Formats: sequence, structure tokens, C-alpha cells
Amino acid sequence: MNNKKSKPIKLVLGTAQFGLPYGVTRTDDHVDDTTLRHLLEQTEKSGIAMLDTSPAYGTSETRLGQFNAARSFALQTKTFGGQLDLTPKQLEEQFSNSLKALQTSEVESFLVHSVEQLKGTEGKSLIKFLQSLKDKGLTKRIGVSVYDAEDIDFTLELFKPDVIQLPVSIADQRLIHSGHLDRLKNLGITIQARSIFLQGLLLTNPSKLPSFFTEARSFIEDLRENFTSTEAACMAFIRDNALVDEAVFGVHTSLHLHTIISASREVIQKKQWENSGLPEKLVDPRLWK
Repeated sequence: MNNKKSKPIKLVLGTAQFGLPYGVTRTDDHVDDTTLRHLLEQTEKSGIAMLDTSPAYGTSETRLGQFNAARSFALQTKTFGGQLDLTPKQLEEQFSNSLKALQTSEVESFLVHSVEQLKGTEGKSLIKFLQSLKDKGLTKRIGVSVYDAEDIDFTLELFKPDVIQLPVSIADQRLIHSGHLDRLKNLGITIQARSIFLQGLLLTNPSKLPSFFTEARSFIEDLRENFTSTEAACMAFIRDNALVDEAVFGVHTSLHLHTIISASREVIQKKQWENSGLPEKLVDPRLWK
């Protein structure tokens, strides 16, 4: 892994927790209004300039609109991932609904939530519509959210996106070892990392993990023993990877946000992650039981 970065990584606050319970062990409701207000204020003061959301995140878009988030942050939203047979007209309606919910006239990025939405007969037409949004100044960047190498290969056969959001973490290095991050970087595509904490899996006390994640317990215990904190290890891995441009992470408390921001700035001397990782079934949420 190349540890020399020409510029610092850009942090992006994910907002799934603002609209629905999100994470491996979370069962409570989304964050309340008071907490959300404090989180947005704290995020702005910390220098984080972008929020990542989606109509699939429950009431996230609506709540961000109610709190006038567009005044303080660049916004990134996506298509609704639950609808696979999208037509350009439906995509236009979804985009319009997102703008209304967010109470803004434009967004920084608009991503296709699932590559599956591009595999139908309307795939090329959807891409043309995405490009038209850029041409009209309604979004600065268009892209796609992917799960694996196959998704990336399929996307690049169709078009060159401005940004690709993909899973990569200290526990999930598949796209690094396969060379796909290098390929995207060489094409000048912005690489946006997500799942850097595996939906909170890596931050959970190993003894409290569901039995399905038994194989992950020793990995997490090693992180807790060998680094200042799990957050610091996870953030350092992403921060020091020269291939990653932006990193999306989510929080549900002010303390959690403070911990992660502090961890992102912490200098890590012990670097033992080049050959580490977890099995695919534990890093791909689609395979979780």
C-alpha cells in the first residue's frame, strides 16, 4: 500500500443514522432533534464540509432539509436503492424529490445507489440523464455506489463516473489487492471509501457480537490490543492510503463524532495491516445473517 498522500483525505459524514436505526448492534430509533442539531454544529466546526445521504435512509433527507443543512454543507445523495427497474423519468422524479426534501436547488454529488439499476435495458438512458444533471448545474459530480470488483468492471464498461463510492477498510482490502483502486486512480476517478468501520462491526465489543461474526472477534481484539483505539487504527488505514480521496463515516452521538475526528488525526506508528483482513462473508453486508 502506498502511504504517501499528496493531500489530506476528505471526511464525509454519513447520515443513515439520522433517518433510521443503522449498524450491526443498533436497535434504537434514529438520533433525536437535539442530538442531530448538535452533531451538525459539531461537524461544521470540525471542518467536515460534506454530508452523504439517500432517500433509502428513512427520513434522513427530510430532516437535513428541516435543519437547513444545505446552507452549511455540500450534499451528496443517491437514487433509491430499492427500485431496480428505473426509467429516466422515474430517476428524474427521485432526484427532484431529493432536492425538495433537502430544500436545495443543487447537490454536490448524485450517485446511483446500486449498479443493478444500470443493468437493465434503460441503463444507458439513465447515464445520459445523469450527465444532463451535470450539464444543467444541478450536481457537480455523478457516480455510483459499488460493492465489489465486478460492479466496478461493469460500471467502467458503461461510462467514466466522477466518483465511485466503495467498501474498503482495515478489514476489507479486496479492492486494494485486486488492483481496482489503482485502476480508478489512474482514470482520475474520485475514490470515496465507505464501510470503514463495517457498519460499526469493528467498533463493537467482540463479546457482544452476534454468533455469525464469531470469526471477526479475534481480529477486533487484535485491533483493540495493538492500537491506541480501534477508531484510530481504522482511520489511519484509510487516511494513509494514497488511493483514497474521501471517507464516509457515520455517528449517532456527539461523543462518537469527537472520538472519530480525533482518531483521524492521530499518528499511528505500528502498521501491520498490509496482509490483514476478514473473509468476504464478514465484510459484505449482503451476506450477513
